[in-house]
Amino acid sequence: MKLWERFEVRLFFIFLVLGLFALWTFRTVSLPPALRDLFEEDETIAAVAVPLTEEERLQQELARLPAPPENHAPEVAALLQRLRALPPVPAIVQIARQRDASLREGETAPPWSPEELAAESRMAEAYLKAWEPFFASAPIAWEKYPDSARLFRSQLSQLKEIPPGYGFSNYFLLFPDFNLYRPLRHLGALRFGTDFLLSNGWAGLDTVSLAETTRNFFMDPVVFTESSSPESTPPPPRIEDIRLGLRSDHALFLSAAGYLETLAPETPALIALQRFLGDRTNAEWFLERIPGVKTSSQLARHLRRDADQILSLENKTFLSAPAWRQWLENASSGLSPALRDSLGGLRDFERIRLRYQVSTALLQALEKIQAGDVRAAERIMDPAQPQTFLRVEEGETGFAVSSALPPPEDASARTTILVPPPAEAEPSP
Repeated sequence: MKLWERFEVRLFFIFLVLGLFALWTFRTVSLPPALRDLFEEDETIAAVAVPLTEEERLQQELARLPAPPENHAPEVAALLQRLRALPPVPAIVQIARQRDASLREGETAPPWSPEELAAESRMAEAYLKAWEPFFASAPIAWEKYPDSARLFRSQLSQLKEIPPGYGFSNYFLLFPDFNLYRPLRHLGALRFGTDFLLSNGWAGLDTVSLAETTRNFFMDPVVFTESSSPESTPPPPRIEDIRLGLRSDHALFLSAAGYLETLAPETPALIALQRFLGDRTNAEWFLERIPGVKTSSQLARHLRRDADQILSLENKTFLSAPAWRQWLENASSGLSPALRDSLGGLRDFERIRLRYQVSTALLQALEKIQAGDVRAAERIMDPAQPQTFLRVEEGETGFAVSSALPPPEDASARTTILVPPPAEAEPSP
């Protein structure tokens, strides 16, 4: 007889199993709370013996912090509601996208079926329809809603991913009727960051940058189209827009300081600011300029001082143009490092405004020539050179219309557009 077939061995194993079951019952049910907690504490210690990664630790600390306030402007709240009400991405589109994503390097994606293209087209139409009322809204009073300003300035990439899978967020950059210039022109005047993509919007959504982006897409003489017209283009940036943008910046700084003051005083500044802004790159940009600030309480005090300096910046906008330019050249003294590095938009204001005006004048000349009134085009003043007109020269292929303002790529040239003769611009059917 084998050992495990003997009666006493089997009996021993039966009692062993019963004993283990009794021990488990004793630990989980019969132990006093103090002893049970001791067992659980030992298990917890064993579980955390493996150290967390830096990213895991950061995410834990971020999760412990309260969410920043979300008191949005009515236009923004309505936009968010419409976007979140959009249906999920249709299964047919998900399958087509997964099919494309699974291709190996060098493989050509098969063409989408008419049904797949139609489903994605319906998605794009619904997405644009959700954005249209916001595009058409009047400039928003961002200074009254700093939470909305924070959303667009620091979380634009995340906003454009609502709902997930709707990859049509850049349509507003392709059509004049769908652009952000009108509602966002007073979003802010200070240019934080140096790269629009890396800084998640801070460097590209100040008043002047936004106006230049709009001009590049809709008013650049190189890409004038038949649908372009002076009446359909947004107005150029004004000094009043700068003031309203600075008020929005001031309100956002005070809002950030108020949020930081609700946290434990020793909360790390980077974690606290990242929680408020919703983006780590933006938080790092600010804190790199104030390396002595380590805690949320220190950062709150610093932001309140910066808010006072922003009010001083607004007062400087009432200076005469020569005094304004002179002040900007020497604006590094007296300002905090973060504000000192954010004046790019203010310094570019006059240059972008002039380029905007030149583009408008060239667009007017194009319209006159296409209508057959070349003499009227010759009488359009050149904004880049007072008391002079745009230069209109006829050639073999049409008319060359130019301004004294040099293009960005060649300081020795003139900004010039080529206009076909009226008969070629509007051929008869």
